[in-house]
Amino acid sequence: MRYARNHNGIALMMVLVVAAIALAIMGTLIHMVISGTQVSGMHKRFASAREASEGGKGIIYEYVDTRGLLNASSFTGINFQVASSSTCIYDKLNKKTSDWDSSCDASLLMDPSDTNSYDLSFDLGDYQVTSKIVNTVEGNSGPGGYNLDKGGVVTANSGEVPVAHVPYLYAMEIDATNTKNPAEKACLSVLLKY
Repeated sequence: MRYARNHNGIALMMVLVVAAIALAIMGTLIHMVISGTQVSGMHKRFASAREASEGGKGIIYEYVDTRGLLNASSFTGINFQVASSSTCIYDKLNKKTSDWDSSCDASLLMDPSDTNSYDLSFDLGDYQVTSKIVNTVEGNSGPGGYNLDKGGVVTANSGEVPVAHVPYLYAMEIDATNTKNPAEKACLSVLLKY
């Protein structure tokens, strides 16, 4: 019975239980802080890549708007590489998808190291931006960007019905990849109305 009344070890056991609980709480907090830092870093890298692809989008709009004739003075210091054949670029900009040359690729996949998998590539800082037109829907706009509204050839009269402007629609894929860290990348799917 002497051993049953001895409580000398209970304090040690309580200290060990409380220490284990405190250790578990501290481990969980450290894990949350590390995870938060990793997520924040991933978000920063993705935001940078997304901004590069958004910047590339403006250049690609200019490329489509001019039907492949970029104004060099507007984009000094940017090295453009048109990867697809001139037949494919012309077909993608001026014909509906079903009328493209059979050699033109309409898949969504792009590989920056394979020049046959994209239409246009250029560098923006540390980012390589690649783009590809994957679908074209033909409208009633002319290839030169002429607007077929009323008053184009004849004077508009009150009984004249104006032609509704229906533009070309281009479905495009735009990828931006950091050349120094290929894990930093962003892909945009864009529908451009021209």
